[in-house]
Amino acid sequence: MKKFFVAGIVVLCALMAAGVETEAQLGVGAKVPPLIMPNFFVAYDLTDVQMIELMGTIQSVQFASSITVGATLKQFLNVLDIESVPLRPFLGGGATITLATVNVVGQSSSSMAIALSALAGVEYAIGDTSLSASLEFIPSVVLSPIFGFHIGGAIGVRFDF
Repeated sequence: MKKFFVAGIVVLCALMAAGVETEAQLGVGAKVPPLIMPNFFVAYDLTDVQMIELMGTIQSVQFASSITVGATLKQFLNVLDIESVPLRPFLGGGATITLATVNVVGQSSSSMAIALSALAGVEYAIGDTSLSASLEFIPSVVLSPIFGFHIGGAIGVRFDF
C-alpha cells in the first residue's frame, strides 16, 4: 500500500512538472463500499472538470487476503451551474486489478481479477473547508478469471491540498 501511495505521488508530480496549465489540486481520501474494507486514493485534478484517482486497498480475513489497485477518471458535469449549490455530478470509468490468495486446510491458491467499471455520482463540497464527500454508483464487468457483472457503490470523503 505504501509503495502504491508513493507511486501515485510520483506520477502526479510528473504530471505537474510536465507543465499542464491548470489550477490543479492534489487530494487524498477514502471510499467505503458496502461490506468491504475502505479504498484509499490519491486524486489529482487534471482540469477544472476532470479528475484522476489512483486507489489501493489491502484486505485480510481468516483464510483469505487480497490487494487491489486501480485508476478512475472522472468527468464533472456542469448541469448545476449555480454557485450557491455545492453539488458536482460526475460520470467516469476505470479499471482495477485484484490479487487474491485463499488458504483452506493447508492448501493455498491464488488468483488475479481484472475489472472495468463505469461510474456515476455526485460530489458535495463541505462548506469553506478542503473536504468533500461523494456518493457513487459503480457497475462493473469482471474480465477474469470468470466473466461476470457486478453492481456496487461507495461513499467517500476527500481532503484537497
